[in-house]
Amino acid sequence: MEKMTLNGDNWRMQIIGERDMYGVNGKILPVKIPGSVYGNLLEQGLMPDPYDRMNELTALPLMENDFVFETDFSLTEEQLAGDFLLLRFDGIDTLSKVYLNGRVLGETDNMHRVWEFSIEEEARAGQNTLRVEIASPTRFIEEENEKVFTGGSAEAMRGFPHLRKAHCMFGWDWGPRLPDAGICREVSVLSGKCARIGQVYITQNWSTAGKSAEKDTDKQGGIVSASENGQAQEKNPIDISHNAAAGDAVDITCAVEIEDFTDGNGYEIRTALYDPDGVLVGEKSSRRGTQAGMRRSRRSRQNVRKMWPALTGRRAGTPSPCTARNAGGQTVSGISPFTMPR
Repeated sequence: MEKMTLNGDNWRMQIIGERDMYGVNGKILPVKIPGSVYGNLLEQGLMPDPYDRMNELTALPLMENDFVFETDFSLTEEQLAGDFLLLRFDGIDTLSKVYLNGRVLGETDNMHRVWEFSIEEEARAGQNTLRVEIASPTRFIEEENEKVFTGGSAEAMRGFPHLRKAHCMFGWDWGPRLPDAGICREVSVLSGKCARIGQVYITQNWSTAGKSAEKDTDKQGGIVSASENGQAQEKNPIDISHNAAAGDAVDITCAVEIEDFTDGNGYEIRTALYDPDGVLVGEKSSRRGTQAGMRRSRRSRQNVRKMWPALTGRRAGTPSPCTARNAGGQTVSGISPFTMPR
């Protein structure tokens, strides 16, 4: 599988709406992705720090607007000739409609998940234009809260539970209300032949006779094998070519024997996907720690605790001196009831 990232500073942003808080609405601004509205405006010096003084009160109304992010990218004939061609967003914040070359690919409504769109029909060799229109989060929660009242916490904006967005952005007891918007994670184009590995879920079964790991692989067609530390420990080819339709998801469970768990540095499991001719079409690696490593981590925390007295210049178990004022306002000295840990 080939992955082409669309991250970088070759994106454009436009703010559309009447709430022009900083004199930038309607202008086409160069921006970086991953990034957000507030983040890009701050980086270019177009808005004051919203965490300073009362600047939050002018930053919040900005989110009553809508936002457009655009970029251009090129695709080759080889990418178009593959068995699949996907546009992947690892995170969009939050309510958006995605276009490629003027055609709608789909809509998003959750910033906490990955979104993928098939673009075989919309994509073309040469230059392509990607456009992401993001709707106002504050208008949305206000309108939905009028339909079905949810309220939320007393310190946050009413209606925020209606939106699958980081709720801390809507404020809490001492936190500001800054419900930002943007493309918050990586954007990429995925292409390839035959199939790809969707995800690998690893569970560990420990025993005194030997140590092993079980691996559940969610993939699409082909043959799977596994290796550990760069060397094949057990190659389990599972021929499922009869299910190798490009859009079908196939669940596979296989066991992978791990020879050495005791080096203290953990181990790595590599899952590789091959086509029936033995050509590699996809792979994923996952690193796991060992019980010995976890024990060493716990010991290091205990050692830090034992070092606290040395860092303060007092012996463990000695009372801590303190000063305070009595009811008459006089300064008195005493001993703190808290002692340094042993």
